[in-house]
Amino acid sequence: MSQTINNSLLGKSSDYSLRYEPGILFPVPRLESRKDLNCNLNPLPFTGYDIWSAYELSYLNIKGKPQCFLGFIIFPYNTENIIESKSLKLYLNSLSEKKFKNNKEFANLITKDLSNVSKGNVIIKIFTENDFISANIAKFEGTCLDVADIEFSDYKINKKLVCLENDNLTNETLYTNLFKSNCPVTGQPDWASVQVSYFGKTISRENLLRYLVSYRTHSAFHENCVENIFCDIMESCNPEKLTVYARFTRRGGLDINPIRTNDSERTLPCIKTRLFRQ
Repeated sequence: MSQTINNSLLGKSSDYSLRYEPGILFPVPRLESRKDLNCNLNPLPFTGYDIWSAYELSYLNIKGKPQCFLGFIIFPYNTENIIESKSLKLYLNSLSEKKFKNNKEFANLITKDLSNVSKGNVIIKIFTENDFISANIAKFEGTCLDVADIEFSDYKINKKLVCLENDNLTNETLYTNLFKSNCPVTGQPDWASVQVSYFGKTISRENLLRYLVSYRTHSAFHENCVENIFCDIMESCNPEKLTVYARFTRRGGLDINPIRTNDSERTLPCIKTRLFRQ
């Protein structure tokens, strides 16, 4: 574990600030975790986003009346840094006693601060109760791999598990709800549903599930897990098109949902999507 991460607030007791505190945001260089990917880093073999759901957004209006919202913060894959999650939580909470004229002023400040620290173009979208009332709990599109009644024995990443079933061209979407990794600082479990969409030679479904389950004792940030899955599948199966999308469960009022793809036709998923564990 790098000294950079060890200097963060993760796993440490922290006071909640009642005043606006942008300096609490803690950047983590993406390059640090990408050095171990099984792919060329220049250029990267994927594009994508990290979509953060923020369930505890609040500020005071000019009259001092609290306002509350649900927000979606979108970090492009090519920001220089990610933001350590606890520091983002503390930063957002530090805005709760600050007065703003309106939602736009509130969102603009968050956009500016997160863009400065991540060194990229961050987008935030804010929703009220009425904006979100039509959003339903959903499930991933595609075929669920979890129905397979098979044996598992690998709980440390084993990329050799990823293999082709045959050479027939296939266009399919597969997913599992059984994914687990662990925070590289605190060791706390990170639970997720992972979706793999591809066009290419047919990938073995059973071995893909075994591979995804093999992350169970792995320690890495959410974004790195998704990028590693993408690169391992590309290296082993070389599909023409590949998208890996994970939706992690909530912690500290935030959930993180990275997507990586080489499909130029792939659009940003609906940010209002919530799976049954979210």
